[in-house]
Amino acid sequence: MTKGYIHPKAQVWGKVIVGEDTIIEPFCVIHGPVTIGKNNLIQTGTVIGSPAEHRSKKTGNSVIIGNDNIIGPHSVITGATDIHPTTIGDGNLFMAGIHISHDCIVGNDNTFSHKVILAGECAIMNNVNLGSGSMVHQKTVIGSNSMVGMGSVLTKDVFPYLIVCGNPAKFHKINTHRLKGYRWSSDNDSNKIKFKELITKKSEEIIHDIREFHKYSGKRGKQRVIYYEEGLN
Repeated sequence: MTKGYIHPKAQVWGKVIVGEDTIIEPFCVIHGPVTIGKNNLIQTGTVIGSPAEHRSKKTGNSVIIGNDNIIGPHSVITGATDIHPTTIGDGNLFMAGIHISHDCIVGNDNTFSHKVILAGECAIMNNVNLGSGSMVHQKTVIGSNSMVGMGSVLTKDVFPYLIVCGNPAKFHKINTHRLKGYRWSSDNDSNKIKFKELITKKSEEIIHDIREFHKYSGKRGKQRVIYYEEGLN
């Protein structure tokens, strides 16, 4: 990425902190308070920190964006209410036209394809791939290393390492692409059994991601979570 700059046709209002080597392209609008880290690319027409879209709560917290993110053109990341800042981690790729609502938390190294929508207070962990046009209901949690098919509508939390799709989204298969070296089968049921065995044996990688998932999802109840055991014979 070239040396950072804020294009003269971008509008920056209020207290906005921008890290070194971050580029803000023309016609972006940044409403402070907003903190943006290093080496980000914020493309044309993006709006960050606009008022929280909430009927009864006013915008009270800021937007915090980490390092090395690409935010595609004409995207929106709204300000937060009184819960916590709308927070974006590091190394994310957001394609054109994504919308992240108030009080959302997005971790690291996620990919949001075009026109993804997150309603308020969602939590997206790490290494998640959201397909084009997918929509996520408010307060939904998506576990690390999951994948959501294009056009899906999520009304439940998603357990880590799953591929889900549909309206409403349902379990499709284990995301074996994110679990190398375990000799996965082409048979879905066999893979679900092996995945359960890895959890039972406390695979360090998987257990860490499950614990992080339950920090956000634990209060919602099992009936509000898409699990890998759906349809297991």
